[in-house]
Amino acid sequence: MARAASKGALAVIRARMNTLSSSERRVAGYVTSHQADAARMSMLQVAKGAGVSDATVLRFARALGYDGFNEFKIALAAELLIPGEETFAVVDRRDSYAQLVGKIVATNVEILQDTEETLDASELRRAVLAIRGARRIYVFAAGTSTPVAEWMYDRLFRLGLPAMVITDPYRQLVQASICEDDDVIVTISRSGSPKHLVEALRAVGADRPAVQRIAITADPHSPIATLSGVVLVAAAREVRSDVASSLVAFSTIVEIVYTCLELEDVNGTVARQRSAWQAIEPLRVPCDPDSGAPA
Repeated sequence: MARAASKGALAVIRARMNTLSSSERRVAGYVTSHQADAARMSMLQVAKGAGVSDATVLRFARALGYDGFNEFKIALAAELLIPGEETFAVVDRRDSYAQLVGKIVATNVEILQDTEETLDASELRRAVLAIRGARRIYVFAAGTSTPVAEWMYDRLFRLGLPAMVITDPYRQLVQASICEDDDVIVTISRSGSPKHLVEALRAVGADRPAVQRIAITADPHSPIATLSGVVLVAAAREVRSDVASSLVAFSTIVEIVYTCLELEDVNGTVARQRSAWQAIEPLRVPCDPDSGAPA
């Protein structure tokens, strides 16, 4: 059994939903809507219910990491025997603060667990090597992904890497058009479809493969993913319309990249951290709150 299948079947579906083809998503939708029935149905019955071919149902099971549909059914049946608490519970105005804490923490934990399933280690390795060898790194983002871009810049900056974050659409477009060989563009977007980010990547041009493009997105089939050579996929599911819960997953991917880069050059990282702490040491001297002079 593949490693992905070690989790509950429904959790694996949630984690990999954005990686499935449109027809496979129809199977996923049918299975999640008819969980108990699907656990007892044949592959042909599920295919008929979802309106797809039986070959699609088989591809769906294998895309989730199972050897076949029967293995998927076994995992689904086992999960339904011991139903877990719904951690993606909707926040209610009657919830106590303790209940709010529990719901939000549980939501973020599950998002991170699902991201563990969607994040491809081989793609991560390619991203780390590209960033480490880059002449210059440009981080593009839009909307609610902008804080993640700033966070990535901070982490790369602390490693002494030549990074710059650009969030202005026009500057993104211009910068992409004048990138040089061995430059890296990291594009961060939950949907992966903001027009100005897509146009910026198109401005690089297919005739400049030495300009490497890395996408961090929740949709591996999105335009920015298609236009990028490396794709890091984060799990994303917005529980409340006013909160971008997926930023937890995106920030974690940035931290994973940072840690991998640290480990690629441990001695250099230690030396830079020591220099940084020495540089800011004078600012750490306590001051008298009244006079502003050192206490």
